Amino acid sequence: FFLRIWRRILITPELNMPQLMKKSGLKYFMTTKLSWNQFNHVPYDTFRWRGLDGSELSGPAYHAYVYRSGRQFEYRGSYEDISPDFRTQAGFVRRTDVRTVNQDLSYTFRPEGKFLISWGPSLFTNYLWDHTGLRLDGTVGGRMRLEFTGRTFVGAFWGSNRERLRPQDYSVLKQSRDFGSNFKSLNVETGYFKQVTLSAEYSRWAGINFAPAPGQEPHLGNRSTAEVGLTVRPTNRLRVDNTYLMSRLLNRYNGDAIFNNHIIRSKWNWQFDPKLSLRLIFQYNTLLTNQRYTALETQKNFNADVLLTYQLNPLTALYVGYNSNLQNQNVVPTATGAELMRFP
Repeated sequence: FFLRIWRRILITPELNMPQLMKKSGLKYFMTTKLSWNQFNHVPYDTFRWRGLDGSELSGPAYHAYVYRSGRQFEYRGSYEDISPDFRTQAGFVRRTDVRTVNQDLSYTFRPEGKFLISWGPSLFTNYLWDHTGLRLDGTVGGRMRLEFTGRTFVGAFWGSNRERLRPQDYSVLKQSRDFGSNFKSLNVETGYFKQVTLSAEYSRWAGINFAPAPGQEPHLGNRSTAEVGLTVRPTNRLRVDNTYLMSRLLNRYNGDAIFNNHIIRSKWNWQFDPKLSLRLIFQYNTLLTNQRYTALETQKNFNADVLLTYQLNPLTALYVGYNSNLQNQNVVPTATGAELMRFP
């Protein structure tokens, strides 16, 4: 969030403002008055504001959003500008020195037929530049979605993407590299049967190996992902959600696997009565890597989670839970003592 100071009576902020704000514990300053003068223009719109004593304030960030929704036509557009010197708490902003424009436009036809309820195409774009005007990422694509009776949906999307990596992103790069790829995906979901819901999606594109082996530069590989979901409701009080996720990157020239990631998850919810419920979650995660092509390590992990809930009243609940986690790690003796070592 931003802490704002509104100076209504001053046409120009004083030179000692950064010092005063720093001493007061304020980190950010927002104003629109720098652009009010039609003769003496400030040459920059994003910068670090340094006071007489050397105190500095973080650069600005902007976000604008437009949304139009109707029964047939829908549009979403957004603009985001984060200056190079913008500072915030870790985790809230993933990247600075970027300007991003997103647009998504869709139109839905609604025949309301015996089998086909609605269908329609969508177009979307996403472009990202730094503040020098250099294009970093760019995506253009389309989607098609069909809705059938029986809570059944079929969709596909396709497009092209470009992504630029710079030496400041990866020290092994001597110059910027611009990667391009085409992508395509197919998905289906159905709840035709009341007690079962099934969904599946498969995607493939030329993906970047962001974690190459030591001494290698990031490079393209054949990337594919798959997701399968199965929800079963044997009774009104029991719901079981099962998910399988797969992510794979292959060498483009010989087909060798760079990494394979598999996640299997099962979540059980029992509602014994309006007050008492039990939740069980089991998850297995394995990452299988080829050290010739990636710095990622092989990992295997199993997690079990149990939570018992008793709702005393709308404002009070009691929770009893247990969590167990197993990994392919062990403490082994070394020359300097016992250390954690991971092995396949």
